[in-house]
Amino acid sequence: MINSKINSINKDRDRKMLTCKQKATLNMKLQLQERIQRLKKKPPISITTNYIQPKKSTFRHLYSDNYEIGTLARQLCLECKTDIEKSKRLYDHVTQNIMYDYIGCKDGSYLKKDNSSIGIFRNKDGVCAGFSNYYWRLLVEVGVHSRVIHGYVNNDPKKKHAWNEVYYDSNWHIIDTTWKKYDTKSLRKTHTKLRIMYTNC
Repeated sequence: MINSKINSINKDRDRKMLTCKQKATLNMKLQLQERIQRLKKKPPISITTNYIQPKKSTFRHLYSDNYEIGTLARQLCLECKTDIEKSKRLYDHVTQNIMYDYIGCKDGSYLKKDNSSIGIFRNKDGVCAGFSNYYWRLLVEVGVHSRVIHGYVNNDPKKKHAWNEVYYDSNWHIIDTTWKKYDTKSLRKTHTKLRIMYTNC
């Protein structure tokens, strides 16, 4: 009788210890399940005739580069409930914390710099490709459907540019973190899309 009571006490104690140890793991699993469910809800692909639709980016390319970006994105969006809230919060982060590399753009030295999402995260400066790559990566980490777009601006094919499209409210919205413009009507007039470089849809 005494032994059975001791065993039950030990089991209860073990359960409590396991719960404490597995708390962080459980939270991570729940976040991963939520991300998977969100990615299953694919938005429709817009059909146009002036750009090339690429293959979907690989899982490795999306998530294996640097865990710090994912941690930052989730921290920034802790209080966000909708995709539009997340996209605006991350837009504010990029436009307020990343500087445009005017010198590199002028003398061409930006070509030797790392304009990937990790490069921008570490160096805190870059050109349009870096801005759009970094913003896209942040959105991916919180499960928001998005794309990196390459094209040109102001109806001049020589003026190459990169920006983002973000999917919320059942539509794709143009967002240009380099120009610091969020889904304005003018962007649809000034930006001409040639191809999608990266997408998580």
